[in-house]
Amino acid sequence: MRIYRRRFIVANLLLMMVYCSCSKSHPIVNVAEPSILEYIAKEPSLSLLDTAIGIVSLDTAMSSGGPYTFFAPGDSAFLAVGLTADSLRRMDHVQLLHLLEYNVVQGRVSSAALPGFLKQQFTSLNPQYSPFITKNYYGVFLNGISVTKGDIEVGDGVVQVTSRVAVPPPGSQLDAMEREPDLHFMVALARNVQVFGAMVSDPNPTNGWQGTGIFNEGIVRFGNTLFAPTDSAFMAYGYADTTSLINDSVSLVVGGYTNTGYVVPILSSYIFSGFLFTSDFMGQVQVGALSSSLDGFSFTGTGIAKGNPVKILKPNIIATNGVVQKINQVFLQ
Repeated sequence: MRIYRRRFIVANLLLMMVYCSCSKSHPIVNVAEPSILEYIAKEPSLSLLDTAIGIVSLDTAMSSGGPYTFFAPGDSAFLAVGLTADSLRRMDHVQLLHLLEYNVVQGRVSSAALPGFLKQQFTSLNPQYSPFITKNYYGVFLNGISVTKGDIEVGDGVVQVTSRVAVPPPGSQLDAMEREPDLHFMVALARNVQVFGAMVSDPNPTNGWQGTGIFNEGIVRFGNTLFAPTDSAFMAYGYADTTSLINDSVSLVVGGYTNTGYVVPILSSYIFSGFLFTSDFMGQVQVGALSSSLDGFSFTGTGIAKGNPVKILKPNIIATNGVVQKINQVFLQ
């Protein structure tokens, strides 16, 4: 009996020694979560963004003051606007830095952290401009740009991968239109029709703009959304050149509103109050007298031929005083 007890005690001691030796050789290690920039560096689909970050040393700007949320354009988003690794290196470095900073906002902005049906400006790292973040039934958006892979929680914030690059506003709506190669007709209207020009050229919507007359605006507006037909759309409607369009707006230039041509309807029917992005048009909503499609990129309504909806060709061109939505046709309401 005593021999059995000794053997039992020895066996237990051996087991304890094995357990202790195993515990010492395999300590528990707490693996730190990667940072935003570490995640981007390791993600193959964000290689162009990682290149851009390295060019301008964005890590310096993000080294303090977090957490942050990076709305990170994928490689396909950069390529869609003609930005490759070589062209990124050739860009003005200050301009590139401000572009990247515009896509980084303060705080952990995940879909769970946002209340339903939110739309507001968030403070970004950009020293001048702050983008709009929207949350609705269809997802989370930055200036109307959809998040394709979202809520990636990392050590110092959140990564939201986006389908396009969010670009800071170049200035007013007029400034934005002047940068577009196919909006000469709209620019000519702004240069020659006083009330329209005043609306699209005021760079600072925080001062408000109180429209009158043909715009039926007796309220102070803090930004407008403009549907801008392309040059080819005006020519397809019957205007051979910008001169013929301006000649149709002479009475407006001198201050009258009796013009019977097309200029009055286009200026009164294509302008909507507020900063409106394609994310605001989703779900077949009413936009003035227009009815949007489910995806928010096409519209039907009075004066639009059945089966030939108005389509947004280039969406969400942001300006300091509103948004420009480039469309494919001229229509009369």
